[in-house]
Amino acid sequence: IMRAMAGALPGLVALIVGFLHLAQFTHSVPMDTNAALHEVDSLVRDKRVAAAIVQLEEYIMGSPADALLHNRLGELHANSGDLQKAEAALRRAIELDPSYARARATLANVLAES
Repeated sequence: IMRAMAGALPGLVALIVGFLHLAQFTHSVPMDTNAALHEVDSLVRDKRVAAAIVQLEEYIMGSPADALLHNRLGELHANSGDLQKAEAALRRAIELDPSYARARATLANVLAES
């Protein structure tokens, strides 16, 4: 029994460390979508689109089911000319919220440009 427990200990420690890391990361991500979008838009206004995309991707890791965040990521990718990434982000936004008209309209524009 002791050998079995000793063999499982490294895996358990790794699991606990992983949870602590995840808790720390998600704690640093604002869960208020409006605040996140405001921060991202501030970066865009400062002509720091690449930084805005990175920041938005981090917010999405903390709130992966937030259609608004995916939509904004799609818009930024579309405006940057990366239509493949734009399409993927917009399709995810629509998957999360099928009634999201803005995401559908933006996706239609992206597909028309492709």
